[in-house]
Amino acid sequence: MCNVAGITVAIHIHSNPPVGNMEEILTGTINAMLSAVKKCAPSVEQLVQQYKQTSVDSEKSRFKERIRKRYRKALKGVTPRKLLPYHADLLTVTALTDIKVNCAAHIIDCSIVLYCEVNTVEALLDLQQMIDSGELSELFSRMLSLLANTDVTATASLSPQEHMTALTFLTSAAGKTHFY
Repeated sequence: MCNVAGITVAIHIHSNPPVGNMEEILTGTINAMLSAVKKCAPSVEQLVQQYKQTSVDSEKSRFKERIRKRYRKALKGVTPRKLLPYHADLLTVTALTDIKVNCAAHIIDCSIVLYCEVNTVEALLDLQQMIDSGELSELFSRMLSLLANTDVTATASLSPQEHMTALTFLTSAAGKTHFY
């Protein structure tokens, strides 16, 4: 069996206007969220597999909603209520694309850094698509705006160099471990 080892990439999220304290709070809630959802990981993984096995759009939507509900349930009391749907959305979209959010850090120069693990080229490309489409920027804009009680525009980015390094690793022999 061939298994590809994962690589962690850093997604930089800059906000305009800068809302340093809110960025720090959001970073803390994301890290708390990641700890809280570990207990529902097995049931979510099963739903993700079912999602991937079906080709029927209505079934995919049903599984996606069930995943989102599992995350919302696991996050109650951990995540501020106003952020709950956004945290559940972040977890759902990353779970369905084989992206694992490992942690978040508040960096004064960079606002927020979201560390994500990708195990396949497809997952890396999905992550890049989430950035290029503005999906990740929009999600963080909404969360920061809610926390700051003002309009905040967040911009998510993955440096081209880091993208290329991850792509090279995932497609090289160094990024693969063989089990027989």
